[in-house]
Amino acid sequence: MCLTPPIPMSGGQCPPYGSQSDPEYRGRGKSTIFVRRASIARRRLRRGTTLIEVLAGLVVLGTVLVSITIARGRFLRQWGDAQRKLAATHAADVLLAQWMAGPSTAVPMDSSAAVTDLPDCYWQTHRLDQPAAAGLSAAVVRLEIFQKDRQPREQTRLRSAPVVSVDFLVHVEPRRPVPPVASKPK
Repeated sequence: MCLTPPIPMSGGQCPPYGSQSDPEYRGRGKSTIFVRRASIARRRLRRGTTLIEVLAGLVVLGTVLVSITIARGRFLRQWGDAQRKLAATHAADVLLAQWMAGPSTAVPMDSSAAVTDLPDCYWQTHRLDQPAAAGLSAAVVRLEIFQKDRQPREQTRLRSAPVVSVDFLVHVEPRRPVPPVASKPK
């Protein structure tokens, strides 16, 4: 096997290692040539990976797996929140349909109760002061659906944010003025 380009000789072959015409031989002894040959042969045989390369690959793989796991956890949490909001919206729609089907006095004002469709939620209504609605003989009522706190350590908050909030108008019978009672002269 010739490592250097062939030097034209009689027959066009490479000169033998260690000969005076070999360019790698000039100024070196025979032992240097054989050591170099052995190191080239070892490099060709050793084509595997080192321990550092394996560890670096494991670090990269671990980072990718942790990133995927964190992203999956966030996705599942967001999906659960979205499903909870959809269910609460459906429950609010059912409540409003029941209340609006009856007379305006059927709408509970300033009250709360458990949501029948969602066991871990409750609804609450309260009247909002809106002068424009009063001019229409109506009242603005806000329906809010809250999720019950599952963790007692979150009691530091005054009130959690509602899952769903809906404002609607309810017809209010205008108050008729009571005629003054005329006193009879004595």
